[in-house]
Amino acid sequence: MPITHLDRPVRVGLRVVIAALAAACTLAACTTSSSDSHSSINAQSLILDPASVMDIIGAYQRAGLPATAPHDVTATTCETGQDHCRGAAATDETLVIKFDATSDATAYSQQHPGTFQIEDIAVVFAPSVSPPDRARYASITTLAVE
Repeated sequence: MPITHLDRPVRVGLRVVIAALAAACTLAACTTSSSDSHSSINAQSLILDPASVMDIIGAYQRAGLPATAPHDVTATTCETGQDHCRGAAATDETLVIKFDATSDATAYSQQHPGTFQIEDIAVVFAPSVSPPDRARYASITTLAVE
């Protein structure tokens, strides 16, 4: 026997599918216009991680790593403006520098061999810091940035 009409459950199911498709199209239109309005934001101005240089040094201390005589050195380290430095803090063991962008931290690290770099953070080690300790500082820095 040929089916000449749709029975009620099929019609209800089709209505649900059509309503879901309409809702999805509406949401897609909202999402597209919303993301378009944000495209004018300068990606360089976005802070990659919220950790400050002193937060990172505090993480060293909490992990039991030496972080002797911590002090802010932003004025002297970032004064030239050439490195796009946002902030800096030093201990007897490390110099932690936060840059405006990852590319700035990468450029700095390439110019200063032995520097550990993650995202927009560079860590310079005192010559007295052993390779195993450098690895520990790098690990704690990574955890602080994530």
